[in-house]
This record gives sequence, C-alpha cells and structure tokens, in this order.
Amino acid sequence: MRLVMNKNLTNKRRVYGEHPSKITQIFSASDIKHGLSLFTDREIRDIEDLISERHGKFYIKCQLEDKYKVAKPEEIVRQLWVYRLLN
Repeated sequence: MRLVMNKNLTNKRRVYGEHPSKITQIFSASDIKHGLSLFTDREIRDIEDLISERHGKFYIKCQLEDKYKVAKPEEIVRQLWVYRLLN
C-alpha cells in the first residue's frame, strides 16, 4: 500500500489508498487530535500496528498488560507514552 498525503487533511491524518488510517478514524473529532502532536510519525505508525478491528470496534493491544483494550483516544495516547518510555 502506498502512502498518499492529501492537502485537505489536517496534520497527522493519512489516507492509505482510499481508506483513512485507524488512528485517524478513532481521532475523528478535531478538538482531541492535538494529543497526537507530541509524538513522532514513527511512534504513531508503530502504535497503529497494535490496533485491530473486531465487530466494528477498534481495539489496541496493551503493551504492559498484554491484553486488548477498546481503542479510545485516551488509551491510544497512553499507549504512545508507554511506547516512548519502553523504546
């Protein structure tokens, strides 16, 4: 899949082909996207690999507890901080 940047999208929003990334879908409200501005593109990509979709909901694998949690924006930011501290 080729990464395509769309100038109409705000910072940190990526479109893979025609489909928005998982993190872009979860952070759909513009007032909560500022939480991603503290992290590098590499950190965001690595955390996105921990997100899976089941039954129409997104889940993220917790790096500390080794179990899946509902991928709400605050949980994604928490996992980004954990990732930064561990790597």
